Amino acid sequence: MLKEYTREESEFAASKYEIVPMLLNGIIDKINQAKEAERAKSYAEKGFYLGRATGIIDALRNMLNMSDEVSNDLDNIYSHLDLLMQASAEDTSSDYLDEALEILEGVTSYWEPMTLEMPLSSGNYNSEIRVS
Repeated sequence: MLKEYTREESEFAASKYEIVPMLLNGIIDKINQAKEAERAKSYAEKGFYLGRATGIIDALRNMLNMSDEVSNDLDNIYSHLDLLMQASAEDTSSDYLDEALEILEGVTSYWEPMTLEMPLSSGNYNSEIRVS
């Protein structure tokens, strides 16, 4: 059964400012777990965590509206992170994962101030969200 929920645009925007940092932290957690699995020479487990990190990166890319320069820049960053995950899957050193963590530190520091300065209202627009 399909349920329909309606929220104010400002509520949706606020939740996006909260969700993105949580997703970025999720990627960082998965990369650290992949590094731990790599140290233990558990390569199947490493691949599992890299796959999870890639899934979160793809979710972030899907959230971009691509209507401004920042979105294009973030898409390039997320694309590079994807490539680092792929390269790391074929490598036994943690160099690619370390580079990804460095990049994520910068991206996370970009988002954190926005969560503190979330807009309280951005207009009287309604967004319809359908959940199955």
